[in-house]
Parts: sequence; structure tokens; C-alpha cells
Amino acid sequence: MAKNTKLSQFTGLYPVSKTLRFELKPMGKTLEKIKETGIIENDKKRHNDYFDAKKIIDKYHKYFIDAALSKFPRIDWNPLKEAIERSLDRSDASKKKLEKTQTEFRKKIAKALTTHDHYKELTASTPKELFLKVFPDHFGKQPAIDTFDGFSSYFTGFQENRQNIYSDEAISTAIPYRLVHDNFPKFLSNIEVYKTLKDNAPSVLSDAENELKDFLNGKSLANIFELNAYNDVLTQSGIDFFNQVIGGISGEGGEKKTRGINEFSNLYRQQHPEFAQKRLATKMIPLYKQILSDRETKSFILESYSTDSQVQESVKEFFESQILNCDIAGRKVNVLKELSSLIKRITEFDLGSIYVNQEELSNISLELFKSWNTINAILFKNAENRIGSAEKAANKKKIDAWMKNNEFSIATLNLAIAESDSEEISRVKIESY
Repeated sequence: MAKNTKLSQFTGLYPVSKTLRFELKPMGKTLEKIKETGIIENDKKRHNDYFDAKKIIDKYHKYFIDAALSKFPRIDWNPLKEAIERSLDRSDASKKKLEKTQTEFRKKIAKALTTHDHYKELTASTPKELFLKVFPDHFGKQPAIDTFDGFSSYFTGFQENRQNIYSDEAISTAIPYRLVHDNFPKFLSNIEVYKTLKDNAPSVLSDAENELKDFLNGKSLANIFELNAYNDVLTQSGIDFFNQVIGGISGEGGEKKTRGINEFSNLYRQQHPEFAQKRLATKMIPLYKQILSDRETKSFILESYSTDSQVQESVKEFFESQILNCDIAGRKVNVLKELSSLIKRITEFDLGSIYVNQEELSNISLELFKSWNTINAILFKNAENRIGSAEKAANKKKIDAWMKNNEFSIATLNLAIAESDSEEISRVKIESY
């Protein structure tokens, strides 16, 4: 350090951030006034009642959704079916046509919802009018709701979130999206399975129809698995009915379970090995629950918590209700056991109908071949063999488009691997992963 240097030259050169902590304690008349008015206790009560109030609001949302969709006019779903089928060629034109058609159908459903009674009160920035004008007639007196007299702004964020479920935009948490994008393709797939069973194993359908006779209330399976019967499965009650036809109805109080189509289909496959070897798609897929109906149990994803015990309780309840005792098509299922059984029997299924997400290919490749890129390289080579050398620009464009698929079936992956130039690689099966 130089002789004439002063220490003061080294001070105040850099800003220092400090956090000051103070406790504001009410004193004297202020403390008396707080105790007299019960401000703090009232705030605590509002905080606790907030969660109960949200459940009451959601209960009305579910009533509203069911009422609005029950009055939805029966429409022709053929245009959407045809647009989906045309989109299988993966051309830009058919993709745009599908998106346009999906938008039209979403708007039809959204209109039925947004023009139904009390929609404005239900989706206003605060639920003030809902609490004052709608709930008294519908629910009667609700202490948790009364707590928010004059404090309805507590629900501003919640109201905005719930308003989104009625949107006609392509939002995955919206009702129109659930019906057009999620459940309709599943319904189409189930119709195809119905046709397959009708042509190849009609006894499956006749046996199921006979067992479900009392439950069907005069309907036939042919009525249920025709295209415009989709109008009957827009509400949660309609979805429940459809899923029970597929999966059966659990017996209550020791009563015998009523079996659904899938159980008769599985039994037929076991009794007719030659049929199982055809690997036809004969298992139907349950429809997703209607929006909000899939949130009847606590979820650590959807709620916020103030204590560790609340989090632990919610996780425990979620695990017990959604993993150990999950309600699937009307029956209680241990998801872990079913998943284990499913994986063990994967070779019995139609591998052309089981898909692997694009983003998982690198992980599978690393596990099977100790290299991130081996499967992608195999797929690229397979595409070249089918389409032509990638050195030609037109071929390269087609190959790149195919490689960008969101998913590949196990059958496609197995075929590409089997055609590999490497004898060691060609012996590998994806299902072994």
C-alpha cells in the first residue's frame, strides 16, 4: 500500500444490501380497537373458509356445466370425423382443415355454455352477484359464503381461472377442448373397436349386451357406438354411463360385478389364442371425465397450503384415491399393480397401437444401445430406404417431416430396428426396454 493512501479511499465503493426486520405491535387504543372489531380473527376465518367457499363455487360450476350441456342441441359430428381422418395424411392442407373444423365445434359448445342462465354471474371478475342472487336459491344459507359478504375480491384470481374452462380457444383445461380434442378421438377409436368385434368376435358384444341389459335401459350397443351418439356423452353422467358400458359396474354390498365389453373381450382373447395372435385392436378406451369432475379429490397440484401437515395429508389422500384406489370406468383399480401386469403382458397387445413419445426415444436409445442417437439414426436410415436418398432435397424434406412425428408406434420402431444393417442391433425389441 502506498505511503499516502488513506483507508477512507476504500469505503463506500460497493453497495451492500441489508434486510431490516421489524415487528409492528399494536398498542393502546389501536390494540383495543383490533380486539373490539375482531379484525384478525375475522381474517383467519376468511382464510379458512376460502377453501370451503371454492368447493361450493365449483359444485355450482359442475351443476351449470351439466345443465348447459344437457340442453346442447344434437349436432352432426361427421365433419369433425372426416377432418380427423383426412389429417392422417399429415399434409399441411388437411392439418389446417382439421384445426378449422375443431375451432368451429369448440365455438358451438362454448356458445351453449356462455349463453346459459347465470353464466355472467358465474364468470364475473368477482362472485359477488353469484353469492347474492344465485346461491341463496340454489344452496340456501352457506356460512362459508356469508363470510365473504363485502370481501368477494378474495376470489379474483380464482374467478379468472374458472372463466378459462368455458373458453372456445384451444386450451387443454377448457370444456370445449375436452370434448372436441380429447374425448371425440377416443369415441371414434371405440367405434372402430366395436366394428372389429362385430366382424371378428360378435359373441363378445352379444354376451356384454346381455349382461348389461338392465343397465342399458332399452338401449342397444349398436345405438351407443354410432357416431352421433357422441351427443349423449358430453355431460359427466353421459361419460360415466359410456365408461361403465366399457368397463362394467362394480357390485355394491357384496353384489356381483356387472362386466363390461372389455372384460368379455379379454376373456375371448384368452379362450381363442388364434384370435389373439391377429393382434386386432379389441380393447376400448374410457373417456376422460368432464372438466372439474376430475378434481373431486384433493390434489397437491391444484391447491395451495399453509402448513406441512396439509401437504402431507393431501399427498396421502391423492395416493390412496388416485393410485391405490383409482376409479376407472366404474371400478376401483390399484394403478401400480395394473401397470405392472400391463407391462408383463405387453407382447399380447397390438404393438402398432402403442406409441412412444418422441422425447423418450433418446432415453430408450441410451438404455438399449448405450447411445443417445442410435434409434434416431435407425429411423432416418429406415426412412431413406422407403422414401429415397436424403441427398435429394425433396426426399430430405419428407424424411425430416416424418422424423418430427410426436410419437412412433412400438411396431414401427421394431421394424426399423429389425431392418438395421447391424446384426446385433436388429435382434433388439423395444418392448424389452
